[in-house]
Amino acid sequence: MQFYRRFTQKSVSVEEHISNEVRKLTGKQIIPILGAQRGDEGKGKLADILAKHGHIVARFNGGANAGHTLKINGNRYALHALPCGVFHPHVTNVIGNGTVLNIPDLFKEIDSLVSAGVTLTPKTLKISDRASIVCHAHKLVDQLCEKKAGSKKSALLEKELVQHMLAKQCVMD
Repeated sequence: MQFYRRFTQKSVSVEEHISNEVRKLTGKQIIPILGAQRGDEGKGKLADILAKHGHIVARFNGGANAGHTLKINGNRYALHALPCGVFHPHVTNVIGNGTVLNIPDLFKEIDSLVSAGVTLTPKTLKISDRASIVCHAHKLVDQLCEKKAGSKKSALLEKELVQHMLAKQCVMD
């Protein structure tokens, strides 16, 4: 209720309110953004609001089958593998060891941002050497699983084979 009263009295947008609150915390805390479900729950939007105040923005798990779209200065940018801190030159962006990467798709995403004027350097983008990489063999395994399932097709997305990669990670670790 206190937030509601403060929010309505000052008559500011939710984004502005969050930014004001984060400014008070800058340099003092780590602010994780975790979702309780796999769907579209606004994690990307919140991460984008917080990113401009941070030093590091990291993705720590999952594949590029989801993502989010950002509107910045009237331009639309679709992010799937990259953290949203890429739009802030002072932020170090980390793709962590729990993520699943499809390298050709990652390069396409990077190329589209660079061609739109976003600067990415080894200083602003770090990729864990323990991140899982989707290989052609993983796609073949997925195709065999779907063929075996027949009409009971699996829920795996052809674009990212996150489940296969996570199973491989468990066996290797």
